[in-house]
Amino acid sequence: MTGDALVIILILVLGIAALLFGLLYVIARAFGEVGKGFFAVLRGPRGGRGQRPRVRVCSREQCGKTEVREGRYCSQCGAPLIDGPPDRK
Repeated sequence: MTGDALVIILILVLGIAALLFGLLYVIARAFGEVGKGFFAVLRGPRGGRGQRPRVRVCSREQCGKTEVREGRYCSQCGAPLIDGPPDRK
């Protein structure tokens, strides 16, 4: 009987400890997200004012699509994008 009681007490103690660690984790994540939002408001918009948008060009000559976004691949053909305006001659 004492062996069963010890197992039950051990399971209860471990369960309560896991619950407390889980609650601490959720609370810490919530404070972190609130802190990130607070500092983002203080930092202001990214990229600064007056900066021109970054122009990226498809690396394939057949496509040559220009995009003004922070993408890695062309939205039309899927080839990698490169920086700068196209060199059309």
